[in-house]
Amino acid sequence: MVLTRRQIEVENRRLIDERELLQREIKEWNKELEKRVTQKSRELEKAHQEIIQAEKLAAVGHVSAGMAHEIRNPLNSINLFAQILLADSAISDENKNYISKISHEVERIDSILVQMLASSQNEAKNAQKVNLQEIVTSVLRSAQPLIEAQQVELRFDSEEDIPPVHADPVEMEQIFTNLIANALYEMPEGGTLKLLLKADAEKIMIHISDSGPGIPQENMQRIFDPFFTTRSKGTGFGLSVVLRIVNNCGGRIKVESPPGQGAHF
Repeated sequence: MVLTRRQIEVENRRLIDERELLQREIKEWNKELEKRVTQKSRELEKAHQEIIQAEKLAAVGHVSAGMAHEIRNPLNSINLFAQILLADSAISDENKNYISKISHEVERIDSILVQMLASSQNEAKNAQKVNLQEIVTSVLRSAQPLIEAQQVELRFDSEEDIPPVHADPVEMEQIFTNLIANALYEMPEGGTLKLLLKADAEKIMIHISDSGPGIPQENMQRIFDPFFTTRSKGTGFGLSVVLRIVNNCGGRIKVESPPGQGAHF
């Protein structure tokens, strides 16, 4: 068969078009593949970080529980003898002041140990149906004097039909107490505290945010670590306890903190 020049040109054009089409398809496939690989890599990294965090909590919790039990026994004895001395009328007021300081510091250490024990617990002791709206309202009522003193604007929104959760009400209160306390700490001279409760067919979503300075990026990977704190008088247990409670309830917690735009849990 003899092809004319025109036919050859048409055939060549067709082949070129097919090649370009295949190249575009290959390019799109590569982009999609890169996108999927990136997504899966992020998911794996996130899962890896969650495993590491869980291992940290388990290891620290095991050690902390043992240490707390052993340390609290002599502390209770010290505090008992301090109280006996305070009741002794023969001791001068100056020495009683020293003894009061000893007792106060012992109680402070005991409080830290209680938090250590709380961070090591793996199961809710009193699980029942909990109304989250009532819990949040109660915590906000307790925090109201500080909110007003710091001139913080409170914005609390909640959908009407938030289903109850099966959890320990005391632990649920701990979650909101810690997160709200942290938010207020970051806004000593005023700001905005936002809380939002909403739900869909599968989950309940809780958003808590402040308008403080935010969390430095170098600390973002460590804020849930036990003992990690940037406060001079902090214990570093608040967020680790929150994480432990949320995990035990089958939930997840994450934080975002764009520079200068506060923290968003």
